[in-house]
Amino acid sequence: MAHISNIPNRLGSFIEFQLHSAELYRILSRSAQGDTDKRELEAFSKECKDTADLFSEIYKGMTSYRFEAHPDPIRESGSFRSVLRERLRRETAESKRLRIEYLRVSDNFRLKRALFNAFNDSLCRAVIISGILTA
Repeated sequence: MAHISNIPNRLGSFIEFQLHSAELYRILSRSAQGDTDKRELEAFSKECKDTADLFSEIYKGMTSYRFEAHPDPIRESGSFRSVLRERLRRETAESKRLRIEYLRVSDNFRLKRALFNAFNDSLCRAVIISGILTA
């Protein structure tokens, strides 16, 4: 069973990942070739930002403090496709982290539901990115 005191730290890590992802997808959407890919990447950006906001609300509810996010700066470089390949890898890894946390949490239904939704969203993004890469 997860120690309660560690949950806010892990939640902070998820918030920072989501914020970093939101900004990266916003930037990537500018380089997308087709309108469909552009819309998908813009939707990813909004989805990640919304997830970060929800996790931030939950964090505040757990700690009584507002989380001060310091996401990694956008440093990804290379071609559009190479950055997307890396995002595919990162989304897959993040989905695993979210799933593990989802399985650990038992007493906070709101957090559990948010983790499940974020896990599912991350997997869906990975599938869509895979489709963009194979098109």
